[in-house]
Amino acid sequence: MGVPDGLLGEAIRAYVVLEEGSALEDADVVRACREHLEAFAVAQEVRFINELPKTPSGKVRKKSLLAKEPPRMMDAQQALWLLRS
Repeated sequence: MGVPDGLLGEAIRAYVVLEEGSALEDADVVRACREHLEAFAVAQEVRFINELPKTPSGKVRKKSLLAKEPPRMMDAQQALWLLRS
């Protein structure tokens, strides 16, 4: 999902809900994205949450996710990663 970014204007953040008993790390999600998506669509950030906020019709409430977190500020290491990808 696109989120405000202090350097790029907008960056991609993945929100992940884990199945009970499963273990996954940020790097696993990014690796899977790189294998299956174009470079511009790979998440720069991963957030693990308990559940996705949804509307009564079952759609994800993206505004609710964005309202919970401040705009993203990229650090130097992330900027280097972005330039190399």
